[in-house]
Amino acid sequence: MSVTEGTRIEGAARQALDATIILSIAHGTTQKEISKALLPTHPKSNMTNRGPPKATVPVQHPQIYWLPIFPVTQLLDDRLSATFSSRCVVGTAAAFTGGLGLGVAHGSKTAALRFRAENSHRFPTTSTGWYQYHKSKNYVCMFEGIKTGFTLGARLSAWAACFFYLEELVDDTRNRRDFFSTVVASLTVSGIFSIKNRFNMTTTARTARTGLYTGLVFGLLQDATVLARGRRLSYVEFLKGNVEDEV
Repeated sequence: MSVTEGTRIEGAARQALDATIILSIAHGTTQKEISKALLPTHPKSNMTNRGPPKATVPVQHPQIYWLPIFPVTQLLDDRLSATFSSRCVVGTAAAFTGGLGLGVAHGSKTAALRFRAENSHRFPTTSTGWYQYHKSKNYVCMFEGIKTGFTLGARLSAWAACFFYLEELVDDTRNRRDFFSTVVASLTVSGIFSIKNRFNMTTTARTARTGLYTGLVFGLLQDATVLARGRRLSYVEFLKGNVEDEV
């Protein structure tokens, strides 16, 4: 076998090993478990063999510290096992999609009622006239629905990005990641939203209560995923009697 063929085979083996490690991490395997699985296994020494045991040369496996997008350690330690940029992109995309759907439904319905009110004094009397009436109505509803959907989607995505940024800011300030940061970010966003829209005290209190419940539920769900992956939380350790910092 030539040197070129040996190098090509070694490169293909390394690529296959890299792909196996990345797939294992994607399915929830930690870096410690992967390193343990890659360590060479030494057979137990047979006492019946004569002579000293033969020395084994440890196999050098390539260490994978980075996934194609972000580090493995950061992937395991962040919220929802995803980086801040990934959470922000997915969250804003989900908010935009939800706002787009709600905006299209609300905008088209409002446009249909408005079109009927504006033309209530001149309803058509022929089949051709009714055809043109409904055709114009559908065009108006479609245009207003898309316009309202994109507007509402952009607004909701902006508020979602603000929420994720504040959550990450509170996490970095406290040097801890738990539901308290999520609640603070949610209450802050609800307060800014109330001030921007100039709500009265009753509506402001209702908005703050909604933000509190939303942040509490979302934060506890994130903490549940953290506990499911084997990490520790400071308040859980405190309740258990072990006052330690979160790993």
